[in-house]
This record gives sequence, C-alpha cells and structure tokens, in this order.
Amino acid sequence: MLECFLMDKWVPGLCIVLSAVFASSAYFLWSTNISIASDTITQKDSNEEFIIEETLDKKTKILIVPGHDSNDYGAEFKELKEEELNLELAENLFNLLSKENSFEVFITRNKTGYTEIFNNYFEQKNEINNFISENKIITNEKTKKGQFEPVNVVEHNLVGEDIALKLYGINKWSNENDIDIILHVHFNNYPRSDMDKIGKYNGFSIYTPSQTMNGYFESKIFAQYLRKNLNNFFKESNLPIEKDIVIENSDLIAIGANNTLENSISVLVEYAYIYESSFYNKEKRDRSLDKAAYQTYISIKDYFLN
Repeated sequence: MLECFLMDKWVPGLCIVLSAVFASSAYFLWSTNISIASDTITQKDSNEEFIIEETLDKKTKILIVPGHDSNDYGAEFKELKEEELNLELAENLFNLLSKENSFEVFITRNKTGYTEIFNNYFEQKNEINNFISENKIITNEKTKKGQFEPVNVVEHNLVGEDIALKLYGINKWSNENDIDIILHVHFNNYPRSDMDKIGKYNGFSIYTPSQTMNGYFESKIFAQYLRKNLNNFFKESNLPIEKDIVIENSDLIAIGANNTLENSISVLVEYAYIYESSFYNKEKRDRSLDKAAYQTYISIKDYFLN
C-alpha cells in the first residue's frame, strides 16, 4: 500500500517535469527552424532583388559605324565625299542616343579618325585574320551541307583589304563586347557615263543578314521599324533591284558575312543617293541629316524601349 501511495505521488510530479522539458525543447526547435527559414527566405529574396536590379541596370549596347574613312571615302559626287556625310549623320545619331540612360553607345570614328578603342583593336591583325579564316572555313562547310545559303541581290563594290580587316575587326569586337545592335551609316551611288551629273535613282534602302545568318529575325524586325520611320520624311529607293527596300544579303561584311556576328542585330542603311539635293545641297543638308538621325534614333527606341 505504501509503495502504491509513493508511486501515486511521484508519477504526477515526473510527468509535470517531463512535460516542461518537452515543451521547452519543442519551443527551441520551433523558434530555431523559424529563424533558419527566415534567413533562407531573406537570402533568397535578396538574391532575387539583386538579379532584378542587375537586369534593370543592364544597358542596351549600340555601335554606330560611319561607313568608310578618310583613306577610303566611298561614293563621291563633285566635291562631296560619302565618308563626310556618313560621319556627320553618325555623330548626330550618337549625340541623340547618348542622352538615353538605357543605352551605352559607341562609335567607331570621329572627326579626328578612329577612336582609341578601335584604333588599338585594329592593331591585332593576326587575331582578326585568324577570326576571318576560321569563320570562312565554317561557312564553306555549312554551304556544302546546305546549312548556309549565300544571298546577293545587289552587287556592291568590293572593299579594299584594309577596310575589310577593319570591318571584320568591328564584328569580332562586337562579339566580345556583347553589342546588341550595330548600325552602319552609308550613302548610295551607281555607275553612269558622267558621274558629275545627277543620277535618275534616289531614295533609301536597308540591308540585313539573310535568312541562314545569325541575327536574321531580329535584324529584319528592326529594319521594318526603321523603314516606317524614315518613310515619314524620305523616299524609298526606286532602283528596281532594291524594290524590297529591306534587302537580305550574306556578302556584306558589315552585317556579318561568313556569320562573323554572333548575336547582334545588324543593319546597313543607304540613307539616300549622294547627289540628292536634300543632302548634297549645303542649305538643305544639315536639316536632312538631323531628320535622318532622329528617325533612326526613334526606331531604336521603338524597338528596344516599347
């Protein structure tokens, strides 16, 4: 009887003590897990915020290439050289785009010549030549297998070896620097018996990579924006073989011949024929160049910011 009495008195006390211990342990584990979970969630949210901020801070990289240079000036009409027109329009466009916080803008040359970035880069002749050779070999193999189809609707003048090296160098640099869009600025001309007389063709045209080239779809879409906006002030080309206005081509180095551009949107714009009065006439030139640059600027904004 005594044993039973002691047991009856001891058991409830033990139970109370054990209950208190278990309760304390449970609370400790619960609070610890909540803290760990909270740290994990906070860490995850912090990472997500970092990724979002990094994405928001990423700028669209734009490269403007004023066609030709002072040594190889392209088309010519009387005293006016194409490279001069190309540069003035390109600098106008550069100034407009540089005001946008969303864009990081580069230009290959200015009034003093090629910028330091590109002047130094063109010195890497062996690397650029290797880049050209490797891509030509790959493209030839793809052509034989039917994976690459050459397209050349309009014949263009062959560029000299020095200019070719620079153009391929620009493509190589663009790949290495993740350039989003490359815009080559040009003015047109065509052979005729008297090159000092105004020709019968006028208007703008836009060249893009052909269908089996890198960047084809994006370049074609951007070119349509550009066509629409340039049409507000300028006529489209009336040269019969340029009737499509947005013209696919696989031979132009500027837009990635031999698939030398990896991811960039690339277009070459012939803004007008060099002898057209709106650009040749000094009294009209500044206004026309401003309009051409602004419509190009609007097209880039339409494509990337809308």
